[in-house]
Amino acid sequence: SQTFLLQGNLLLIPGRFHQGEEGPRVAADEVKALGKPPPREKPVVLNFERSATTEADLLEVRDILKRSPGKRRVELRFIGDQGQMLRMKPGDDFRVEWNAKIELELARWLKA
Repeated sequence: SQTFLLQGNLLLIPGRFHQGEEGPRVAADEVKALGKPPPREKPVVLNFERSATTEADLLEVRDILKRSPGKRRVELRFIGDQGQMLRMKPGDDFRVEWNAKIELELARWLKA
């Protein structure tokens, strides 16, 4: 006997769904363990001081990201004078191929 219900495991359960008078019913044909999903890569986090960030800064970051398209997600954090934070998660158009060159280009925004 196999244990399928382990926290974090993915399951594939082909079967049938029936909506009867006594409520919904599911009949599984089989249960397959697909294992754990692959770990998600942490996003590249870019930090901006809200009071000091200019439109030119944001355009520069945009251009750097566009020059290195890839799969790594990017998150922008705008930090206010009292420490309040606004997080922005740009769309897939702003994912990057992370490498030493882009890390150097974005270095001033990578500081926490």
